Amino acid sequence: QPRLKRGAMTIATLLAVVMTFPWVWYFAWRPREDLRGLTTTLHQAYQPGDVLVFLGGSYAFRVYWPTCDEETQPLKIGLADPYPDSLEELDRKIAGRASSAAVTVVYRDDGGFRQRPGIWQEIEAHLRAEGRAENSVWDRDYYHIVHFSSPAR
Repeated sequence: QPRLKRGAMTIATLLAVVMTFPWVWYFAWRPREDLRGLTTTLHQAYQPGDVLVFLGGSYAFRVYWPTCDEETQPLKIGLADPYPDSLEELDRKIAGRASSAAVTVVYRDDGGFRQRPGIWQEIEAHLRAEGRAENSVWDRDYYHIVHFSSPAR
């Protein structure tokens, strides 16, 4: 009996260690938030002259793109901002660019965003109504980059 118990305990322990190995490996090599990948994708999606919108605040990827504010002059829309004011500000920003300007929206789908999803729905509907095609560029780690092409002429 003691020999069988020891054998069973050894097998159970080895099984537990083997089963946790892929989980440990995943977290050992992949960052919790791939901010470098997010920044690279945003940098590739953004073209000079496009309108960049940060929905819900500033984001930590600026570590990898420190000149983002100077190069892109993003529009920052807070989640508590009233819809009409935000849409008017977005329209003014778009009007100040070339007619072929695309719009790139960056947002983080976290608890604060989920409490006020209406502003994203309003912006999305507004840009679609202008005839802009929507393309999801990044959808990982709670971050989203959505690119709205220039309106079809």
